Amino acid sequence: MNSFSIPALILALLPMTGCAADTPPEERTAPSLIATPVVQETPGTPDPGPIPEDSAMTEVRSAAQPEVLLPVPARKEQAERVGPNGAKPAEEFAPAAFDHSTWNALLQAHVSNDGMVNYGAFGKDARFAAYLKNLSAQKPATWPAAEQIAFWVNVYNAFTIQLMLDHPGVKSIKDIDGPWKKKFFSIGGEQMDLDHVEHAILREKLGDERIHFAIVCASFSCPQLWNKAYTAEGLDKQLDDAARRFINDPLRNKLGAAPELSEIFNWFKGDFTKKGTLVAYINKYAKTPLPADARIKHLVYDWKLNGTR
Repeated sequence: MNSFSIPALILALLPMTGCAADTPPEERTAPSLIATPVVQETPGTPDPGPIPEDSAMTEVRSAAQPEVLLPVPARKEQAERVGPNGAKPAEEFAPAAFDHSTWNALLQAHVSNDGMVNYGAFGKDARFAAYLKNLSAQKPATWPAAEQIAFWVNVYNAFTIQLMLDHPGVKSIKDIDGPWKKKFFSIGGEQMDLDHVEHAILREKLGDERIHFAIVCASFSCPQLWNKAYTAEGLDKQLDDAARRFINDPLRNKLGAAPELSEIFNWFKGDFTKKGTLVAYINKYAKTPLPADARIKHLVYDWKLNGTR
């Protein structure tokens, strides 16, 4: 009977794994004895067992963080959304700008360069109803201020046109019973009236006095309805231009040594004088400046319809 030494027996039983004596040490590898993933255990935590490769949950481990399990789709989405150094893209922090291009096209089609409105054409244009529906679906309370101002100015003007369409035959908005208190539309599920948009939102919350030159209450003495949509991009210039158009419009303001201004400067004088006098405010935009000691009178407001049926 042949006898074997114990070391020789062990060597005979080991499979050939590339660990020959002539193999450099740095190239030698140990045989793979692991058939399933190894799960690191925390003392006191039961062993969850091996995780199948096709599991809906994939392990995400960090040496410095506790074990976290994320669904595979969530990990994929997270990888796509996270930028360099883990930074989130800018669009994740701010909503995309609301698209007023349909409104712009409607204004270009149905409002003249001098602000006269073709109400009948608005009523026949299917794009108008679609735009109003889109406005109603929005919830703008958390948008940036410029986005909100542009949105609410366009809301006011668009729904004022709809109000006049809802009352065919009237020659003035004042022929409608309580037109500014009438809750005839909604925004983001909240019932609205024009007064709320003008006073509670545009004047009190957002606080830019130039909105008085942008919102139009379907009347001749109102500012002309601009035949372009207000947008967040370039809003400051748009509102300045609106102020300049209105103040220098000889049908709505008479400048000079004996000025006669729109009643708007009387009704909302406090909005225009928060940082100085009314004369100083007018002179920011007037082509013909008012004297510092000007005695201002106000023109009778003409409420007739600012367009045709």
